[in-house]
Amino acid sequence: MSLAYAYREPVDPPGVDAFRPETASDEQAHGVNGRAFDKAARKVNHASIPDVPGLDTEPFPALKPWQHAASGAVIMEPDGRIWVVAPRGGYAGYHNTFPKGTVDKGGGLTIQQNAHKEVQEESGLCIRLKGVVGDFAGDQSVTRYYLADRVGGSPYHHDGKETAAVKLATPEQLRAMLNRPRDLKILHAAVEKFTTAGARISAANPPGQLGKATESKPDDTLDISKWKKVGGSLGSNPGGLYADEAGKKWYVKHSKSDDHARNEVLAAALYKAAGSPVLDYHLTKDASGKLGTATPWVDKKVFDPNSPAARNKVQAHFATHVWLANWDAVGLVFDNQAIVGGKMTTLDTGGALRYRAQGSPKLFGEHPTEWNSLRDPAKNPQAAAVFGKMTDHQLADSAAAVAGVPDGVIDELVKMFGPTDSAENAKLAATLKARKLGIKSNGAAAATPVNLVANTAALPPPVKVSNVAQAVTYQPKFDAVHAAATTLTPVDAIAKISAIKSNPDLKVTWGKKFHAYKTLVLAALGAAPSKQGIVTAPAVKLPSPPPPRTSSEPNTAPNERDGDSIFKAALVAQADNWLGNPLCVQAIVALYVEACFAAYEKFADGVFENPELQAAWAAAELNAARILLGEDPGHKAVVGWNQPGGIDQHIATVLRLGETDPTKRVRMALRQLWHEISALTVQEIQGMPLENTRWQMDLAVDETVRLFLGREREQDHFDPKDV
Repeated sequence: MSLAYAYREPVDPPGVDAFRPETASDEQAHGVNGRAFDKAARKVNHASIPDVPGLDTEPFPALKPWQHAASGAVIMEPDGRIWVVAPRGGYAGYHNTFPKGTVDKGGGLTIQQNAHKEVQEESGLCIRLKGVVGDFAGDQSVTRYYLADRVGGSPYHHDGKETAAVKLATPEQLRAMLNRPRDLKILHAAVEKFTTAGARISAANPPGQLGKATESKPDDTLDISKWKKVGGSLGSNPGGLYADEAGKKWYVKHSKSDDHARNEVLAAALYKAAGSPVLDYHLTKDASGKLGTATPWVDKKVFDPNSPAARNKVQAHFATHVWLANWDAVGLVFDNQAIVGGKMTTLDTGGALRYRAQGSPKLFGEHPTEWNSLRDPAKNPQAAAVFGKMTDHQLADSAAAVAGVPDGVIDELVKMFGPTDSAENAKLAATLKARKLGIKSNGAAAATPVNLVANTAALPPPVKVSNVAQAVTYQPKFDAVHAAATTLTPVDAIAKISAIKSNPDLKVTWGKKFHAYKTLVLAALGAAPSKQGIVTAPAVKLPSPPPPRTSSEPNTAPNERDGDSIFKAALVAQADNWLGNPLCVQAIVALYVEACFAAYEKFADGVFENPELQAAWAAAELNAARILLGEDPGHKAVVGWNQPGGIDQHIATVLRLGETDPTKRVRMALRQLWHEISALTVQEIQGMPLENTRWQMDLAVDETVRLFLGREREQDHFDPKDV
């Protein structure tokens, strides 16, 4: 089984200059804006380049423990066009981005010198720093971006290991080419500070806001008058599969009106601004001049709404669907979500913003009522089947992505693709900002702990144990119960209180006083412990249990075996080291992989010889298998793991193993995972960018976790001959 995906670089808007070493010619390599490219790669000692005095007026931001410093540049030509790079293989998920890189500790380069180095390595260009665009934080880095002039070098002479192409585009074109929210923020900041009406600031061209998009935007609409239709319509709108003059396939929609077409492309751009994957949309124009939309024809894997992992990926972008009022977010038959290039992607934005999918207008107000309606089965059963069981934490995380979209980015995108009437254009931008604030407020509310008890007097006060010997055993548990009751949501609090008895940090001794106190707290919450130790809560509405499996499907984790009561047991186990908890299984698998890597590092450092390496791998494999099979006293086994039809049988079925011993079955599954990860590691050593391999490693781990939970994997079946 191979986890490698063929990356397909998105099509650029017309008019974008792309420079690729394999396509260089004497005619192409002349230069840009009268400034010639170097005929050979320029060798520069970046440590010898002096910093520009007074440029870094602000100190570099303080870094968090897990962050590193980086620097890069926005390289702008005199006509306002900007250079970007297309990472090879879609590195880190980028379609196009600004050149930048980590400041190596002990490398001897300043922040400015590092920007020179990274720009030349990734783009082949030599630059002069002119200003500071700003400091922009990511998950693992804080990057200072400078504004820069191109003073030499050649886009044909970059480091080919990282870059597939170097491109020159207008800010308007870049808004369609940049697919990461942080890059859109960087573009907006550079345009705001250093351009006016689309041109570089100069003495004759003072700083200011961009001019109206309708005045400065180039015509990048695709002319489809000569395209050939090769397939029929797939949705409710007229259109079909078309081939352009070069034979490239596109799915074209003939929109009901020009405004409907612009609305659909705007929605796609806003999805990207919020970091939600969506197809690359383009406006089209037919022989009569009427506007429509086109998206490149891509390979995709259908969304399985019954897959928890797939649902989680769609749920991550719930707030974006709410923000844009995409009532058709998941599709009538769950066909508006699919995996494209390894990411869960929204395929159709025609039903977002001010229009329904077929082009009729709809109410698009300032209040994001879809926050509730997309989770209400009475109003939108398809969406509710996906979003209805989201936790407060999931809701808050999805809202944060929308809240992070800058108002300036909203303004620019609406100017580009919104209504042509200026008053309607301004109204739409204001509505989007208001809805963003509403979603931010909803997310904050979801993230805020709430007091579960309507009448706080009904909650027993925390008990203070006076006996010193008993206090060691009982006081932490009394305190933990009281804290859970007053700071957690209903289901979470009840589950937490029930799980306290098995928390090793709080001892495991039960006493009559503590049991009585816990019973009083649960009664205040409207719940009571059952004979089986499982908490039921008549006053709290629990999510519906998963649908029962058919007789042809394997019995899996307890929460999928016995209906409602087992589902409640799964809720209780979320805070427990129980092997039906996906987070617990994921941790075990991740630790196994780390142990394998640690052994390999010792082998690479000469500490281990090959026999010792193999022995260490086998030991890690056996230890993880024992834990997963419930043979470790610190973990509770999944019900029915070794029973006929249990999960070990599921592993054998999925991997097509003839082995009958449960331990060996689990070890073979772990070994398959390590073979996949080690193969990807070899590709890294051979020069493949980390971000083009690490997501595949994460996917391999996720698939193995799903396997150990008795669920269907999302990849093809494993062939034992591959090991």
